[in-house]
Amino acid sequence: MDPGSLAAVAGDRRPLPADEHTYRDLGRDGAASTAVEISSPLAVFAHPDDESFGLGAVLDSLVDAGIGVAGVCFTHGEASTLGAAGVDLHRLRAAELAGAAEALALGEVELLDYPDGGLSDVPLAELAGRVIDATHRHHADLLVVFDEGGVSGHPDHQQATRAALAAAEHLGLPVLAWAVTDRVAAALNAEFGSTFAGRGPGEVDLTLTRSPPATGRHRLPPLPVGRQPGPLAPTRADRRPRAAPLAAR
Repeated sequence: MDPGSLAAVAGDRRPLPADEHTYRDLGRDGAASTAVEISSPLAVFAHPDDESFGLGAVLDSLVDAGIGVAGVCFTHGEASTLGAAGVDLHRLRAAELAGAAEALALGEVELLDYPDGGLSDVPLAELAGRVIDATHRHHADLLVVFDEGGVSGHPDHQQATRAALAAAEHLGLPVLAWAVTDRVAAALNAEFGSTFAGRGPGEVDLTLTRSPPATGRHRLPPLPVGRQPGPLAPTRADRRPRAAPLAAR
């Protein structure tokens, strides 16, 4: 999609924000007041492993409820310094993402090739355009992201969330964000010297209820901002991927 044409896409509802600092507040003053029904969420994240350590518990809950989840990952995570000696991280991290998508029983996860560590240098309209394209392809009716500020403070996390929020604003879609509580953030920061930012009491919750089977949709009561991180559920035979787990572009 041409970023210059984003504001005039046929069938889209709202113009994109003029700059990368204009994006929707994810409800720091409390949960949203309107319930939404979903059938096809799209996870938007910056790196391979973000779908697991960050969004894993949320995506697992959606899949357990019978909802097919797709994803779009902006980078290959090639700038990681963990076990990097003598390894082609560009290829290895792609393989890890494919394995994680299979373990989580996700549908197609599109792997883009923006620079790891340099996502904030990519124009927001370009990144939002990629999210909009993915949203149309997967008929997504909900975007799942990291909380504003990127949870861990990573600039790539922040830019990925900005892009998703800009796309959601443009399309009029709801957004569900993964967050940690202030207490969890403080504990992580004290132990690891990290820069996690948390949410206050009553701001972190996720309740999913099933609609009648005939609708094929599921209802999220007033959308808050996610769930605390938790271990991935074991892979089971009834949770196999619904589509090819990885589509590099």
